[in-house]
Amino acid sequence: MRSIPSHAMITVGNLNDEGVDRAERRHFLRDWHRLERGVYVRTTPDNPEDAHLLRARAALRRHGSGAVLSHQTAALVWELPVFGTALERVRLSRIGRLSTPEIRHPTVIMSGSILPRRDVVVHQGVPVTAAVRTVLDCARLLPVRGGIAIADAAAAAGLLRDREVRRVLAQMKGWKGVGRARTVLSLLDPAAESPGESAARVTMNQLGFRTKSQFEIRDESGFIARVDFLIVGTRVVVEFDGHAKYGSDATENHEQFWKEKRRHDAIVAAGYEVVRLTWPDLNEPTTVHRLLDRAIERSDRRHGR
Repeated sequence: MRSIPSHAMITVGNLNDEGVDRAERRHFLRDWHRLERGVYVRTTPDNPEDAHLLRARAALRRHGSGAVLSHQTAALVWELPVFGTALERVRLSRIGRLSTPEIRHPTVIMSGSILPRRDVVVHQGVPVTAAVRTVLDCARLLPVRGGIAIADAAAAAGLLRDREVRRVLAQMKGWKGVGRARTVLSLLDPAAESPGESAARVTMNQLGFRTKSQFEIRDESGFIARVDFLIVGTRVVVEFDGHAKYGSDATENHEQFWKEKRRHDAIVAAGYEVVRLTWPDLNEPTTVHRLLDRAIERSDRRHGR
């Protein structure tokens, strides 16, 4: 479970309360890192998600009562996957029933969207938009691949209740990006097991390929393998490789390689073509289209179609 980092944090107000004057402050803060104007920490995490959450704590302290973590910042608090440039700035909203102009600071974006108090909860000790509101805000404003990764994970975790989704969507009528949020919901698949699988599914869908997630391959002997996707109407399966599969230990490398090779060979022997996609492939949709087209052609030849 990801938790809000609890690194030692201090504000200029704390120092003033302790009687540290401006001349002493520079010396006192010499070894501290500035997170926000007037907010400092002793150390910062290397992990980008943890670093973002630490900056979120600092932003709450700076912006005071009524500020709430929202959008992709809230998604991290809910332990939902956020990737790409979405972590560049902390996202905040303010509780209120009137819309206001969005305010952009160097490190923070303060949303101006209406935020009823009922859509705010305290989670992991901080005020944050409720799970459904968080997912729909992200679905509205992030690229579809980022929004669907968050929505898939939320659905898999049981955080999306149909009644709440309908209520919040109705509240968002006419808002920027609400059409995109509806698109994300139409593509939802809680069977996705990683952000990469979510992104791969969306990419293939956008290219016109229908997919079935977590497809089980069997023969007369029983279970062979479960693959990430079947291209519907074909005997082509797709596996998403989100990172290096094998560890640095040579023995582990060897064993994992042969285990994966045996699995691959069994899938092929069962009559399927296998396509492996990576993150760089997803950034080149023409490459994905070409790989899938060629696999379908090989499969058709193999099966005399």
